[in-house]
Amino acid sequence: MEVSPLHTLTASETSAAFITLPGQERSYTVRVQYWNALQASGSGTWSFSASVSYDKGANWHTKATGATVTLTTTGQNAEQNLQVAPNALADTSGLANDSGQIWLRVLATLGGSPSGAILAYRADLLDT
Repeated sequence: MEVSPLHTLTASETSAAFITLPGQERSYTVRVQYWNALQASGSGTWSFSASVSYDKGANWHTKATGATVTLTTTGQNAEQNLQVAPNALADTSGLANDSGQIWLRVLATLGGSPSGAILAYRADLLDT
């Protein structure tokens, strides 16, 4: 199931597409595939995180963060698997949770001080 379609970034994401997780709370594997992660100069990094929401996007809780991709002037292609284990009781103490759904999204974050950073990526939920 596709979480985030293939798209290209030159800056950090602050919002992204989401999916509604199937079934009950359990562990999920999110595969992030990326292409052409590079910079023209400087010292930059990309990192990926998976977040869940129990209240239709009002609050997001980071459940997994992938390994940092250190940028160079040569494009890098690879994939990362993020293990996501939603737990509404641990994440929503004191918050109203009447949605009955768990939403999942993946964000890419650009760090450091790169010039000309770029990345193309997609994410999908693996059958586990």
